[in-house]
Amino acid sequence: MKRTAFTAVSIAAVLIAVSCSKEESTVSKDFEPMVIDAVSESIGTKAQTEHIYDLLWQNKDQILVTDGKVSDGFTLSEGAGTVKGKFVQDNEVSFAGEVEAFYPSTLVLGEKLEWPSTQTKNLVVPMYSKGTLGRSGSTGFSFSSLGSILEIALTTEINDVTVKSISVRDGEKNMSRTFTLNEDGLPEFPSTTRNSITLDLEDGEPIGITPKTFFIAVPAADYRKLKITVKTTDGRMTYFTGGHLDLTGNKVGLISLNAKDFKSGNLLPGRYTVNAEGKTVMFTKANLLYDGEGFCFYQKQIDSPASYNPSEVAHFFWSNDYNKSVGEYLPQDSSKSTNDILFTNATPTTPNPDLTVSGVSGRYRTLSADEWDYLLGNNEKRAGRWATGMIMHCQGIVIVPDDYCGDVPAVISNELSLQNAEEDGVVFLPRGGYRDSYKNIKYRDGDGSYSRGMYWASCPDSTNNGNAFCLYFESFGVIKPKEITTREHGCSIRLVMD
Repeated sequence: MKRTAFTAVSIAAVLIAVSCSKEESTVSKDFEPMVIDAVSESIGTKAQTEHIYDLLWQNKDQILVTDGKVSDGFTLSEGAGTVKGKFVQDNEVSFAGEVEAFYPSTLVLGEKLEWPSTQTKNLVVPMYSKGTLGRSGSTGFSFSSLGSILEIALTTEINDVTVKSISVRDGEKNMSRTFTLNEDGLPEFPSTTRNSITLDLEDGEPIGITPKTFFIAVPAADYRKLKITVKTTDGRMTYFTGGHLDLTGNKVGLISLNAKDFKSGNLLPGRYTVNAEGKTVMFTKANLLYDGEGFCFYQKQIDSPASYNPSEVAHFFWSNDYNKSVGEYLPQDSSKSTNDILFTNATPTTPNPDLTVSGVSGRYRTLSADEWDYLLGNNEKRAGRWATGMIMHCQGIVIVPDDYCGDVPAVISNELSLQNAEEDGVVFLPRGGYRDSYKNIKYRDGDGSYSRGMYWASCPDSTNNGNAFCLYFESFGVIKPKEITTREHGCSIRLVMD
């Protein structure tokens, strides 16, 4: 049996849930701290890979002990680099009856247990034990893992790729944040949320054709809809879906991934089918913006301007020349031909090679009218995969990817839920209104009970050279993916990438 040892991360943070800190404690001369002989279990499995991992104690490691009323920290004094450590009590605290012990000490936040949602390459697997402490001599505690280890072997044939972070989520199960322990001492997570775990690699780890292995501590579960998103230090990303790994009990599970392509980091990690032939696209993270110097994206999907500002243009007139569409309050089409194409595109379904957005040239485009219609249509791929909704008090349309699990999240009320939805690739189109030829922004959400969203398509109206297609929706539930409006309206743009 192959044996691989991992060092547990040293805990430098000050305990939150202790009775008092070291600086504040008043320890009597006769104080004899209690001592715990702590043994950490190994984690092993023969499922998919044959590894055993020894969880080794490290200098300055701390465990938190509580009897339900008072708590105190215990710090490692002997046994660094082994599975048998001696922990000495930090403060003069007396416990009554049976106690519970948690590692790392930061697992306990106030009165809550919280699985680490952000981890580092120094692997820490949360552990738990319980028993009764004595004042004379050492007391033995056997620490059992509260979860399993996800092992990701990552390769790529692309040159110069340095991984900044790896995020893992499951379409059915919660993986981090607040949990409780059941009668068997095993974690139970709320079933109503699906929080993810991110491995933060700080300065980054280069990858190539030789597998680079990364490790994440996850709750024990049978994961059937895993989604893994890899981000690079230069802002690119790729993601993998459909993973199934049984990590019930205390196991190690291996997933081998080959990153064949990295997309712009301004994309949401989800694919959307936009025609009957199966063509898919990825949406950008927010609406298009001109900031007075160039094209970029808003930071949030809910953002849209409340009034006209030449340094915050997000309602664009329909033009085939992007140099004349920016910051103008009158349309500047010279021909207004029925053969024109919106300035973001070269054809109705291909990007404008000369258009640069956030440093990326010739990759982003706008959906055609037929693509908007298919995306929001009642077809095999897309039926039931969108809804009108409210995101952070902003009204609009919520659209989910082809492989999204569960109901469309029509109401999202906080930043964490929005972050989780975006990690699933969920798109939100706010009702940003439109801009008229006199620079006035009208019918924006928040300006009254009647609001609307208008998003350009790439196609003109073939019967009227002064009109073009757009996606139109309003506060009374009216949604028209192939609406026709005048080119003298300034509408929102949400770009996609093939």
